[in-house]
Amino acid sequence: MAPVTVTNLGGKAVSITMGAEHTCAVLESGHIKCWGRNTHGQLGNATTNSSSVPVDVDNIQRAGAISAGDLYTCAQLADATLKCWGDNSRYQLGDGTLDPVSTTPVAVAGLDRPVAAVATGSNHACAVMDDGSMSCWGWGFYGQLGDGTDNSRNLPVTVADLPAAVIDAVAGTWHTCALLINGAVYCWGLNIRGQIGDGDTFGQYNAPIAVPELTQGVMAIAANAADTCAVLADGAAICWGDNTYGQRGNGDATGRTRPAAVAGLDSAQLRWRAVSFIAVQD
Repeated sequence: MAPVTVTNLGGKAVSITMGAEHTCAVLESGHIKCWGRNTHGQLGNATTNSSSVPVDVDNIQRAGAISAGDLYTCAQLADATLKCWGDNSRYQLGDGTLDPVSTTPVAVAGLDRPVAAVATGSNHACAVMDDGSMSCWGWGFYGQLGDGTDNSRNLPVTVADLPAAVIDAVAGTWHTCALLINGAVYCWGLNIRGQIGDGDTFGQYNAPIAVPELTQGVMAIAANAADTCAVLADGAAICWGDNTYGQRGNGDATGRTRPAAVAGLDSAQLRWRAVSFIAVQD
């Protein structure tokens, strides 16, 4: 298989995100185009018709950051507000309703400060605010909302007990991690594959706990279904969690409950700047 050019974008893309079976791009103009499966309105064009070519997301003129969950999508707008669309069966849209689907963008309710970053998991989402606080909503059965409970929420709730301001956040299938301003990483949610990184496979954490080896010096983080990675200030890449298919990059298929270096990468010669996962539906 060879790469093919995405047609009918109508402009240059500046960022892109992937859900389980759909893709969205933010254009230089600030408009958003999406394509792929649309059974739950995740393309945001007021239909549930899937599309093999990009279609316009309704009523989005000035988007900044964008992030897709399994069957829904969220976008941070230029005015630092947040809108989401698609599947809402587990309250992923955060608009306070119980409506199972929205085929057009709706505002996330209850965010009383400008949004600085957004992270989407399979069925939960989180926003980092401009003051470094963090709120999450959606499915919370495994504690992935970080509010000290395992309740699901159709409105954002504040993540509890973070000791410093958050500058970025990532969400896996059932866990969430935050990068703090001091370079530390805290994670919460399901931990049966060691994706929290505390050296254990204790079932779940309903509130954030520190990744012990990562108390400073982390520059970027990423999360997938049951694994997590980070880039350090010296350019090294480290990962922890599920390793069934060797996705940790450490030369074997053994899971890691603590961060372990990606093998074969000499940080003196190769400095990582970012890390990412391809979205998959578990």
